[in-house]
Amino acid sequence: CLRGWDRTGWFAAVIQGLLGASSSTIMSEFLKSNDYYGNGVQSAYLNAAISEMKSRYGSYRGYATACGVSSSRISTLRAKLVD
Repeated sequence: CLRGWDRTGWFAAVIQGLLGASSSTIMSEFLKSNDYYGNGVQSAYLNAAISEMKSRYGSYRGYATACGVSSSRISTLRAKLVD
């Protein structure tokens, strides 16, 4: 994680997942780092992370809750960011 792409990309993917973005949208956004930094970011990275997250926590919401984000905070985030 030389420049933070993976950490930042993962955080963005989780937020997008919590907001209901499609898998293809999440992947497309994740891979945009390559437009700026070269081809260092690969879809396999995000696919592996999502697979592990779903295996352990079942969903983005389950993962966020396990990280200490309350359901009410998730609902507030959705209300503020989704039309």
